[in-house]
Parts: sequence; C-alpha cells; structure tokens
Amino acid sequence: MMFARERIRRLHKTVVVRITPCLRTIGNFVIGSDAQTQLVLDSGVFDEFPALLTHSKASIRKEACWTISNIAAGPVKHVRFVLDPSIIIPLLRCCEEMGSPSYVKKEALWAIANAANASEEAGDIFMQYSILETLDRALQDVANIDALRVALMALRHILRSIPKINGRWLIVEQIQSISKKEGNDDDEHDSFEAQLVHHLELLQTHVHHEVQTAASGILSTYF
Repeated sequence: MMFARERIRRLHKTVVVRITPCLRTIGNFVIGSDAQTQLVLDSGVFDEFPALLTHSKASIRKEACWTISNIAAGPVKHVRFVLDPSIIIPLLRCCEEMGSPSYVKKEALWAIANAANASEEAGDIFMQYSILETLDRALQDVANIDALRVALMALRHILRSIPKINGRWLIVEQIQSISKKEGNDDDEHDSFEAQLVHHLELLQTHVHHEVQTAASGILSTYF
C-alpha cells in the first residue's frame, strides 16, 4: 500500500521515461477493490490526467486512457470523476485525432463505453459533447477491428440513455435540443441520423461477424 502511494506521488514530478511505468502501476491498482480505487482518487493524482491525455507520447496517452477505463468500470461514485469536462474533452480528442495510433483510440473508446454503461447520467453528459459524432467517425474506421467493436459497444450504451416515446427513440430530437442550447443550426440533424444509419448498415456486411451482429442490433433497437 505504501509503495502504491509513493508511486502516485512520484507521478506529479517524475521525468518522462518514468511516467509510463507509474501510470501502469496506478492502472493496475484501480483494477483492485473499490477501496483501492478510492485511495487513488483521494490522492489527487487524477488532477494530472488532463495533461497526460494530451501528452506528446502516444504510449502515455494510451496508459492514461486505460487507467480511466478501469476507473469508469467501477461504481457510479468513481465514474463521476471521469465525467468532468477536463477529462471528457481530451478523452474525445484521443478518439478523433488524425494519426493517433489505433491502440490509443481503442483505450479511449473503452473509457467512454465503460462510463456510459455505468449509468444513464453518463450517457446524458457525453451527449453534451457531441459523442454521437465522435462515435460515427469511429465507425468509419472499418479496418481498426478492435476499436470498431468498442465503438459499437459505446454507441449502444449512449443510445440507451436517450428518451423513448411511443416506441421511438428521440435521437434527432435529443441532438437538436443540445444544439439549441449551444445556439447551433438544427438543419443538418436529420442528415446526420441518416449518415449514422448508413454507416451502421454498411457494417452489417463487415467481414467480422461480431461487428455485423452489433451493428444490426443497434439498428433494429434504436432506428
């Protein structure tokens, strides 16, 4: 326990070559009990993660995303640490950055999927940050099989948080509601839904059966 505490403290002032093993230790630590995860969160080390998510080294961004995904797989009280704008914004960038390695995108998507699966509150919060657009772009990276599977999982968890009336999920209405709060134009939302549906339909013929099944399940349930 004391060793883990020391590792956490060192992360605040360590040199670059030591950040990765420190992050790996912290990530392994939060895989343990809820009490262990709470110790990490109470230490204040999570305050360093916004900077780690934007680090110039992809391996460090990957380890930061992996640690966050482990926290997001825990109870709701821990997931709320992940739902802070200082975490969500760079986390989404890890999914979207051109040239970002596939292993970074996959871990960032796992963090989103785990958090969205924890509670509908998480899905509602992610919707405020154009998460559907982020996931739609991930669906177009058909060669990145691992990330594609996780993106479909995250999409299913996010869509589950959207209200449903008379058997229809209010996907477009939800996007329009958010856009109105931001002062954006609503005209393109119908076309975005059509675009998302089109990309899901394409995945129904994907070479991997798991991808086909996941895409078909989302279409039949939510569209």
